[in-house]
Amino acid sequence: MSPVRLAWVALALACAVALVGGTRGLAQTPTCANVGTDKQTVLDSRDPTRECILSVGVSYSDPTSDGKAIIFTIRTISGAPEGRVGFVFGDSSDAGGDHGHYTFAIDQQGDYGLTYRVGSQVTDLVAWSRSSLVKTGANAVNELSVVTSDNVIRCFINGEYAGGAATATHGGELRYYTAGVTRAQFEEVRMLDHPQPASPLPVPGHVLLSDDLVTQRTFQSGGSSICRAGYDAEGYVVQDVAARGLCDLPLVAAGTFTDQVRFEVDMKLRAGPLNHSYGLFFARQPGAAPMFIGTIDGEGIFQFAQRDGTWQRLNRQIVQSQIRTGLGAWNHLIVSLHGLTMRGFVNGGEMARIDATRALAGGIGFYLDEPGMVAVFRNLTVTQQ
Repeated sequence: MSPVRLAWVALALACAVALVGGTRGLAQTPTCANVGTDKQTVLDSRDPTRECILSVGVSYSDPTSDGKAIIFTIRTISGAPEGRVGFVFGDSSDAGGDHGHYTFAIDQQGDYGLTYRVGSQVTDLVAWSRSSLVKTGANAVNELSVVTSDNVIRCFINGEYAGGAATATHGGELRYYTAGVTRAQFEEVRMLDHPQPASPLPVPGHVLLSDDLVTQRTFQSGGSSICRAGYDAEGYVVQDVAARGLCDLPLVAAGTFTDQVRFEVDMKLRAGPLNHSYGLFFARQPGAAPMFIGTIDGEGIFQFAQRDGTWQRLNRQIVQSQIRTGLGAWNHLIVSLHGLTMRGFVNGGEMARIDATRALAGGIGFYLDEPGMVAVFRNLTVTQQ
């Protein structure tokens, strides 16, 4: 699956929103001020614990099924690495509404996220994650945009899809946004009605692959010099039969995936040493050996690791109480990818969050760490994020 780029081939009822200077919606303080001109908005925030928000002076009604695209071009002039820039949309507070508002923002470390706030309650719609799409450094210019339609919000960074969420959407004010210690110039704002993308947009929450690994029997049975696989009543059984070393069994029929997906699978260790790991590998390019793994072992340890010539463990190795231990214990593994950020969950508990140094797109498969290990997998699901 190739990355999705935001490229409009037709625009109906398109309207460009001019930048608005002045101080509407912003209480000028020494730590939060608009230091621009009437024709240029520059927000200067100096308090690492506060947000700095200024109205664009434009509001919009509830998005129709045909949707809206909201596009901000922002230059980060200076600031701390964790200082954030972005925009608020769907803010109904000035009209006495209580719907809350959405914030899409990035920082100078290359992280980004989409949140929804009602009062003091903040919900992560796209969890704060790292992406190579974000341009960093002094005077870096980024185009941030969201497309809303049919109760779905999709986020784009410099024209590339960066995740989204299925959530009830509503209209309201547009606002400039900074947080922490940062100074940003807002160079352009556009809002488009009824945008028509050049290619179909991803649907967050859409199931890309679902296989119970019991009745469907999509994947290969048989063996090689390192792996043997087949089906029985419990699921898809994978065995490490190598003379020495690991078994990495590619699921070729699954295809490849972008870096905005969530993998889920139930698995148990049927035989083999408890102190060696089993689980998923992901982000493997066709014909290439480099890959990442998300695994557990029979003693309760979760592991993210990367193989690129040599193995590198990426997280602290500690026993996790949420992991069921021993032979025959079923565990539910989730590996969630947003850009360069991977998160691991077992039985509902978060195990680790790691920022990778290379793209996480590619193929997937099952992994066993040591000869003699036998693992059973079932209920494999891949979901668009």
